[in-house]
Amino acid sequence: MRFGLFLTPLRMEQMREVTVEAERAGFDSVWLGEHLVAPVDIASDYPYQQPWATRETHFHAGIPLFDPYAVFGHLAALTKTIRFGIGVSVVPLHDPFRLARSIVTLDHIAPARFMLGVGTGWIREEFAIVGREFQARGARLDEMLDVMERLWRDDVASYEGAVFRLPPARFEPKPVSVPQLVFGGHSTVALRRAAARGTGWLGVDLAPEALGPVVERLRTLRREQGIPSDLEISVLVGLAEPNSGPDGTGVLDRLTGELVERYAEAGADRLVIRPWTRGSFAVRNLLRAAEVLALRPADQI
Repeated sequence: MRFGLFLTPLRMEQMREVTVEAERAGFDSVWLGEHLVAPVDIASDYPYQQPWATRETHFHAGIPLFDPYAVFGHLAALTKTIRFGIGVSVVPLHDPFRLARSIVTLDHIAPARFMLGVGTGWIREEFAIVGREFQARGARLDEMLDVMERLWRDDVASYEGAVFRLPPARFEPKPVSVPQLVFGGHSTVALRRAAARGTGWLGVDLAPEALGPVVERLRTLRREQGIPSDLEISVLVGLAEPNSGPDGTGVLDRLTGELVERYAEAGADRLVIRPWTRGSFAVRNLLRAAEVLALRPADQI
């Protein structure tokens, strides 16, 4: 089992300190959320709603959101081995050419250390602000992946689709390593897309007993498409509840070896956690979490 840390909504100086200490402590990755703009008035339903929380608990317009490519490029210069994941990028809000350029640039800064979390998005109002069609976001996502794959792979790339047209064009440099696509989403369509195109899948707030059937479904879908390898399964585990306390003590109490074992038995390869409720306790709590999880410092591996 590998363990990652979810950095949003830490401040920039906190993200630097947390990432450096996380690598030393033995965490394998750090993750950031991504939105282009945060509407103040949202009627869209949050897809991973927890019974004890309101939607504002998970997402509200005041959350500080940084450009993950710039942040990860900066953090890569401070570290050597820790990996970087977006959990997840709302890909249809972007255009494929600029996104492909950002990804390949980060890949050259930190080869084989970046995981692109891929999602269709859930905030209809965000799509309206950016000028993208919400209902067509799945089709746009699929064609964006097609275009980016051609740009990264082909000496002279071209594409004809319903959404995008790419006349013969060149795109240099090519990636150092094949970009890793980690798909999000729990719907049937999302799981099919993950099985067909992904190297990994990221679940959100799934209990171990709910995760097991999803993993089996993904494995079945992979076999049906003749893909021999399994997806790397990551789960963003929400440990915080209203009674967690300002220092995150309750969060750490819920992080137990028994919980980790249950996730491992359900098929998880990585748990992504945020073992704090306030950023001022982030470093202290990640080090305590590393002890609970019996992680080995990077210099001892």
